[in-house]
Amino acid sequence: MKAAKELGIPLVIHACDTIPGRSLRMFAKEARVVTSTFRATAKALPGCNVVRTGHPIRQELRDAIATRRPEEQFVVVLGGSGGAKFLNETMPLALRELCEAGCRVLHSAGKGQYEQYKYLAEGIPNYDMRPYLEADVLADAYRRATVIVARSGSGISEYAMGRIPSVLVPLPSSADDHQFHNAKEFETFGGASVLTQGARDGEIEATQESLAREIREWFQDGTGHAQRGLAEWDIPDATIRIWTQIKNAASK
Repeated sequence: MKAAKELGIPLVIHACDTIPGRSLRMFAKEARVVTSTFRATAKALPGCNVVRTGHPIRQELRDAIATRRPEEQFVVVLGGSGGAKFLNETMPLALRELCEAGCRVLHSAGKGQYEQYKYLAEGIPNYDMRPYLEADVLADAYRRATVIVARSGSGISEYAMGRIPSVLVPLPSSADDHQFHNAKEFETFGGASVLTQGARDGEIEATQESLAREIREWFQDGTGHAQRGLAEWDIPDATIRIWTQIKNAASK
């Protein structure tokens, strides 16, 4: 970004989170436009030209989700490529009773953490913990998921694309607490329940009991409200919108 500024090359930046990182904030005012995934990003960049375009998602994944047929009780736990220690430690114990009653779980523990935590899922019926999910497995999981449990990085845009409700546990150490703010925007639209890792004023703490309760509530209440809220938040043609902003910036 510094080189683009020095060479006079038009700069377009995409902000994936509600609260942009330090480098992005440093150059945002120099950019012709900052495209954003979240609505709240504009408030974090006063005086900048922020245009909400949505988050670019591979078309083949969107095509796969178009055939979505959610199962009655199918939970997908996503800890990201590196895994989420808190979710790996907590979810098998939180969902044991539900699994014994017929709920099915697919849990991506992360390559670096799977060997350490796989024992927690052993002996739990219908609980499938894996090191990672291949692209086709993930797409199929999105097709069938009733609810997703995950952190709240920019990847949550994929849940909106699939109109899949989620229970989000923001990473408490995320820069500028951006994962919490990402999750709260989703919650505002009715597409997620937010539980915090550790106590936080005005919020519900994530425990085995509260995680199981939120999942049960999504099972019982249905997903119609979430689907409507996520459809309002999602921007299906995000890639085209970003390309349009780049083309416009280059032509000025």
